[in-house]
Amino acid sequence: MANLKLEKKRESQTSCIVMSNFFIFFAYFIPFIYIPIRANDLGIENYSWIIGIIGMANIPIRVLFGFLCDRKFLRAIHMNSFCLLIATVLLFSYYYLNNFTLQIIFGILFAISMAGINSLPTKYLVDQVGSEKFRNANGITNLFRGFGVSFGPFLAGILCEKLESNFYAFVFSGFSFLIAFIFSLLSGLLRKN
Repeated sequence: MANLKLEKKRESQTSCIVMSNFFIFFAYFIPFIYIPIRANDLGIENYSWIIGIIGMANIPIRVLFGFLCDRKFLRAIHMNSFCLLIATVLLFSYYYLNNFTLQIIFGILFAISMAGINSLPTKYLVDQVGSEKFRNANGITNLFRGFGVSFGPFLAGILCEKLESNFYAFVFSGFSFLIAFIFSLLSGLLRKN
């Protein structure tokens, strides 16, 4: 009986992880599409640097997250939740960053959150389901990520077109990351109990 309760609890945690990843990838590519458009609207000529900074800063920060996971400084699911919270705040505030310097600062901070979001899932999935069931859990997670990627940018584009402003792409992304944060947080809290 106790084993059955443990399995139900793990299923709930895994479902929260899968849903979190769905909402992450529902909005994952939207900022990369609309950051250059917004910067160009502001008259920033070097807007490609913003995306470039995100990419360049992302690589060493992924290594740092790997190091932190190895040292068991924090649990991977908690680091993921923190990264999602940072990304959510940044996405909600992005539209108000109206000069190149603020957008570069955004790029660096956004790179930190995206590095964690990209490098931590393997660790927290193994923590959650064990190495024996990792392949199945990773496959299901990637399936839902694929569904999110397929529909999110499309819906954001429709929303921006209907409301005639790119502002709503960032709001849409922010809310999607907020929902992902809630699911990630729930997964971490279910693990404690």
